[in-house]
Amino acid sequence: MAGQKLCTSPDDFQKKCLAIETIRPLAGGGYSDSSVTPISLDDRSITFTSTTSLFLKNGTVCSVPPPQQLRGGQIKVTGKPLTAVQMASLRKTLAENGASYLHKQLCMVLEETDEGLVQKTSVNGVYDSGLDIFVKWVSPTDGYHLVQ
Repeated sequence: MAGQKLCTSPDDFQKKCLAIETIRPLAGGGYSDSSVTPISLDDRSITFTSTTSLFLKNGTVCSVPPPQQLRGGQIKVTGKPLTAVQMASLRKTLAENGASYLHKQLCMVLEETDEGLVQKTSVNGVYDSGLDIFVKWVSPTDGYHLVQ
């Protein structure tokens, strides 16, 4: 889907996404997935951007998230800037929330259903229906943006 982005939990009426992913091919094979996700903290609008490498395995798109993905993600804040203590606390929370998936193989497949396109995820080869989420391919000109 060249030029398109993957919108997670799309709200077609408000044109909002829970997260927006940009997937690009890498020189030498594989793909790069850059994901932008909103985070709630007080009255500030915060986004967390991380990038991971993807590879194809048995018809699915997979990744093995390294710790640097959470530690090295870019955090942007509108409104008041975060203090060093708030930033450290936020990074710690992100690392704790994502720790259960670090160094595990996450493989995703998109499946068309009567309700829409669903991303289904397996963790270390075991399908986890609790991770199912609706997604939609959108063009940058479609006007979709992150939930705030």
